[in-house]
Amino acid sequence: MSSTSEFNNTGTEKTGTGEVTSYLNQLSYTWQPLRLLNLYRLTLSGLFVVLIVLWEQPIYFGNIDRELATYVSITYLIFSVASSFTINWRTPGFTIQIYTQTFVDIISITLLMFASGGVGSGLGVLLVVAIAGGSVIMASRMANLFAAVATIAILFEESYASSIDAFAVSYSHAGMLGATFFATAMLAYILAKRLRETEQLAAQRGVDLANLAKLNEHVIQRMQSGILVTDPKDRIRLSNHSAWVMLDVASIRENQSLESVSAQLAEQLTHWKKDNMGSEPQVFKPSGISTDILPRFMKLGTDEKPAALIFLEDTSVMAQQAQQLKKIGRASCRERV
Repeated sequence: MSSTSEFNNTGTEKTGTGEVTSYLNQLSYTWQPLRLLNLYRLTLSGLFVVLIVLWEQPIYFGNIDRELATYVSITYLIFSVASSFTINWRTPGFTIQIYTQTFVDIISITLLMFASGGVGSGLGVLLVVAIAGGSVIMASRMANLFAAVATIAILFEESYASSIDAFAVSYSHAGMLGATFFATAMLAYILAKRLRETEQLAAQRGVDLANLAKLNEHVIQRMQSGILVTDPKDRIRLSNHSAWVMLDVASIRENQSLESVSAQLAEQLTHWKKDNMGSEPQVFKPSGISTDILPRFMKLGTDEKPAALIFLEDTSVMAQQAQQLKKIGRASCRERV
């Protein structure tokens, strides 16, 4: 199975195995992180509105252009609320939403930086969070586009501020911030890629284990020997049809006590456990059955009170098999003579 993957415009991973795709869809493996990122966006924009409304003269936020900060904060909050609905509706597609939301983050925070004094306001750190979130969700090299757009936006903001003497600009700080954007995008891409590969491998292993469990169940049900698996409290966790026939019961429910199915077998299991798994099993005859049944016990696990695997053998069948082996042995001896 290929370890590579791609995403369509709904955020659903395309793989060669339908079970893996279903498993990843159940995890909401792309939409859930996008929903969490928008929750952060909604909280941040709400905080901006609170700062601009409650504090008439903020010390830093909006101190250069309060009107611009007010319009941008309110618009950013409205966009965050609208994004909550589009994410829940999953329309437009996943790719369009992640690009649109990240670019709006970059534009909004850059405008708020300009209204608050540029890179010296410290709001540039919020762009790092936006780029990291977008890069992790995208998990593709297109994450560098977010870093490039954010860097260009910061440099343009500082250049425009310098041209109108709005405040003292710092191109060195803007350049360092741009380098931080690219480093963040690359690290987030690498971590997200490894996480996706790990999750896909886990999904594949889950499918393999499910198939193996089905195969084991099929084999167990087709066995002529009766099979019972009990937990440390002697409750039946697994049984096959042969065991039902040998114990003369219509069916055995999961978690049904062994004593309710066969008191004789439950008593032997108890003695076997008390004797530290050393006692020899005894042949018993279930009520309503003329055939003798020979149980064999096997310890499962390493706990002090382990689970048990019980094999039930029909002694009449064993006798017939022994007779057949004797006949085969005699026939081979005659051929040699």
